[in-house]
Amino acid sequence: MYQLEHAGNTPLYLTILFPYKYGEKPWTKKESTQALSVRLANIFRDTMPRWKFLQMRARRTQVQLFVNGCTGPTPNLSRIYIKLRTKPGHRASPPTLSIPFWRPAEVDLGPSVLAGFGSVLPIYCDLSVGARVTRLAVQVPVIDLQDFITMLSSCPNLVVLDVTGRKPGATVTGVLGPNMVPLSHLVDLRMSYIRNPARLLGMLRLEALQSLRVDHCDWTLSMSGVLQNIFQTCRSLTTVDMEESMLSSRATIDPPVTGEWIVLPSVTHFRMFGDLVIYSLLWRILLPQLITATINTYGATSHPAPIVPIVTFPSLSSIWITTPSLEVISLVNAPNLTEFALILGCHYGPPHPHHSALVRNFINTSGPALRKLSLSGIGLGDKDIIWCLQRLPLLEGLDIRDANMSNITLRALGVPPSYEQGDIFDVLLPRLRLASFGRCYHTTAEGFAALAACRPAVVWTREPG
Repeated sequence: MYQLEHAGNTPLYLTILFPYKYGEKPWTKKESTQALSVRLANIFRDTMPRWKFLQMRARRTQVQLFVNGCTGPTPNLSRIYIKLRTKPGHRASPPTLSIPFWRPAEVDLGPSVLAGFGSVLPIYCDLSVGARVTRLAVQVPVIDLQDFITMLSSCPNLVVLDVTGRKPGATVTGVLGPNMVPLSHLVDLRMSYIRNPARLLGMLRLEALQSLRVDHCDWTLSMSGVLQNIFQTCRSLTTVDMEESMLSSRATIDPPVTGEWIVLPSVTHFRMFGDLVIYSLLWRILLPQLITATINTYGATSHPAPIVPIVTFPSLSSIWITTPSLEVISLVNAPNLTEFALILGCHYGPPHPHHSALVRNFINTSGPALRKLSLSGIGLGDKDIIWCLQRLPLLEGLDIRDANMSNITLRALGVPPSYEQGDIFDVLLPRLRLASFGRCYHTTAEGFAALAACRPAVVWTREPG
């Protein structure tokens, strides 16, 4: 107390961690944890104008008693992190926590507030503080729609919102009302481990959104329509990241590819790991400013690409595709591509009859500027690989796995014994610096050693399998 009273205007960074106990037994012989919460509130209430940082970890009653006892002005508070202690496996709907802090009218706005809450949803009682919350992260096992709406309404000026469920995924409960929640300043939205994020995304108005990340979520078929609405209304969107998300109920047929093209004029980074829902939506998206792309359509097995026009991506420099069908590359033209990875899975037999033609056509149209190439599971043989490499004079990095190549390709990459510096000779991949081969079972250690010896400036690696 003496130090608190004589510290002047020194900013106060306050951390309160209650012991990890679930029962109502006294924390000490002299006072319970509830009484301690009240006593701490009485101690720190007069110091609230100096609060810069507040962190608290305790049970619900302990947190609420402390916060209720600290109703008052916090003109300098810029960080608040509160996590409720709960029993392992606890998956009930989280409570709400009323935050009774406020800022004096004479204070000029004050600093913005970064907030994080675990197993509880904060409700700011006064907009003088709630309106200054720009970054909010919550982690909960269950999401009640009405409580979620109330929370967002109490901090309307959010710039970054991160909602995370508890593994394997938070359920969304409650009835969605007719009105959408406007978040006119939100530029970065992240949702992880939520069983049906479409219900949350569908109730948000996100005109200013620039980055959208949804990962490790289970989707329903309604997700396609929700994403379509976001893509059509968020004209400032630059980054889309949909990773490790699958349908909650498996379908055997793709939803039909219908509707007009969806143009995302500002998106430069696009990452999508999806199944049937995403596979259907993917073919209707135009990304004229795309620079990097990662696409995984493994959930859409046995479904060939629909008949749609070839799309040119003039700005695309990097693309990583994991797919059960190589048809997708026949729809892409990227004349300025510098990095390309194509993964089909482990493939030890001969390639599919038209795989060679698809890869050759892509390399011929989009390959001349490539600096890095990765091919895995395509099953290409010597003839096709050498044909492709002959058309990639700028290539600096090469990774080939699960191919039917032999020592013939290794010898093609080498330098003839009679070659000397100054001789005129067309060396395959003259700018190559790094190269690796994995599970190419028709190559030998001797052939690889001969290649490494004749081109020592290149870093060669070989994974026998």
